[in-house]
Amino acid sequence: MMRRGLVHALFLAVFVAALIAHPVQAATDVGLYQRAACTQIASPVADKTYCLQSSDGNLYKWSGTAWVLLSPGGPLPGYTKAGLPTAGQAGRLARVTDDIGGVWMDTGLTNPGWVNLRGGAVLVTDPAIGAKCDGATDDSTAFTTAVTRLPSIGGTIILPPGTCLVKNWTISKNHVRVVGQGFSWAAAGSPTMLRPPNGVLATDDTIRSPIGTFGLVLEYLAVSADAPNGTDFARTAVSAAGEPKLHHVLLQGGVAYSFDTVVSGTPADSADSGGIFDSVIYGSVRIKASNFLFRRNYMNGGGAGTAITLEGKDVSASSTEIWIVANTIESYGTPVIKINTAGLAAVQQVAIENNRIQSSAGTGALISQLDASVKGLSIRGNRIRSAGGTPTRAIDLSNVSAADISGNTFWFITEWSAGTKAPINLTTLGGSISIDQNGGDGGDVEHAGYRSHSLISSGGSLGTAHSVVRRGVLVTTTNATPTTLFAVATDASEILSLKARVLSDNTVAGTLNVNDYERMATFRRRAAGAPAQVGTTTSIHTAEDDAGADVGILISGNDAIVQVTGIAATTFNWKADVEYLRK
Repeated sequence: MMRRGLVHALFLAVFVAALIAHPVQAATDVGLYQRAACTQIASPVADKTYCLQSSDGNLYKWSGTAWVLLSPGGPLPGYTKAGLPTAGQAGRLARVTDDIGGVWMDTGLTNPGWVNLRGGAVLVTDPAIGAKCDGATDDSTAFTTAVTRLPSIGGTIILPPGTCLVKNWTISKNHVRVVGQGFSWAAAGSPTMLRPPNGVLATDDTIRSPIGTFGLVLEYLAVSADAPNGTDFARTAVSAAGEPKLHHVLLQGGVAYSFDTVVSGTPADSADSGGIFDSVIYGSVRIKASNFLFRRNYMNGGGAGTAITLEGKDVSASSTEIWIVANTIESYGTPVIKINTAGLAAVQQVAIENNRIQSSAGTGALISQLDASVKGLSIRGNRIRSAGGTPTRAIDLSNVSAADISGNTFWFITEWSAGTKAPINLTTLGGSISIDQNGGDGGDVEHAGYRSHSLISSGGSLGTAHSVVRRGVLVTTTNATPTTLFAVATDASEILSLKARVLSDNTVAGTLNVNDYERMATFRRRAAGAPAQVGTTTSIHTAEDDAGADVGILISGNDAIVQVTGIAATTFNWKADVEYLRK
């Protein structure tokens, strides 16, 4: 048994040496394959094609004339993928016996511990490739070589710990996985870092995946657009087309990272064409995509302006879908998320759900949609916060065919001011629009769709379940001067029904006085004339400790207002729940 183990170990050493001496190249059937019979491989290359024959569990190499047995010690040990031994013995081989399959090699590194060699795998610091990853040497040429050493079907490029200086690294093969050893929140301390060398031009990228390339995956590494001297910046650190996916990646540098799954004339629409998952991003992201998922990331937009821009795509537009789910997204300006910009292709289906969205400055909307129509939009379950500035909207949308805006919470350091400012604003609507259960501290919920008759003329409908807009408001009075608690403008040729329940309290000599009112009134405005009340204000309920206080509903200009009246030299805190229905 000892002799057999020594022979097997010797075989493994010889096999790994053979991989180094004959690195995998872009040729037909070059690499390591698993087949029921090795004779199924059509075009093997001498000394460069290896085969795990599942019929007997043995490993063979093509000599040029025949398949030569390479595992004299017996079949390679078999494990399930989850049952592979702990990595740490570089060059050790095993076969995976469950449905994942393949021959796997222990890299000796913490991550990835084991790699599937079926598609080929290279280490960029292999002497045959030549990368240093020492933070001083320009490794661009070596990284290009690493891609050429993979077979045409793709494979894995392993990056060691260290800082690899690389620019315009073009990954033009399909199904390439680039794996580092992890990242830390501070890029300088990341185990594996990609960044441009000194002298990088403003038009250079760190990584490029051209249009027509699919299946690029980056994992467990950091990418920075900063050059080491701190004065040069790359335009986009990652410029990816096809189906890019990033897992556990740090994108740093405060610049625009571009992801484009548009491939003109090529069917690029699949259930999951690309995405960014469980990553940290310091900078902005431009997504021009079909079926792109942005999930569980922390993002700081860097500088003033937009963190995420969704631009749509130029082919198969009806299938464009983008999901932004369960992220923390912060920006120093507004909008934080922008859907479309003037002249760009429409994003057809967008879901922005269960995110924490925050802006620290700016005067615009936090979520903004402009220009082309969006056919389906879901904004649900988000916590939308303004930590500074004077934003005019939390959500500002136009040209939406169908939307569900529900369950969002708004919280603002700066209160919304009067007039046109409101958390939700929708204009030029069509289709089915649902607005339900939105609210929160510091902001009232309303939307301009009710004030725009294009909502009706375009065939839009809100449905009876969502036809009432509710607002919670608070005001304090200290005298008997009538004070507006709530106001809503009446449009030309419109009917407005307004209902308000109002509570107030004051403390006199330590005694809590409570007043409770419920009022309802109806108004109409014929053509562009002055609004008028229909009938009288109905007093549904009155219960008060302070007989001198009162609540009324009346017209002031074109506004229907809820007005409260306190008592001289007495402080009242008024709180209202207001509903209104427009037609």
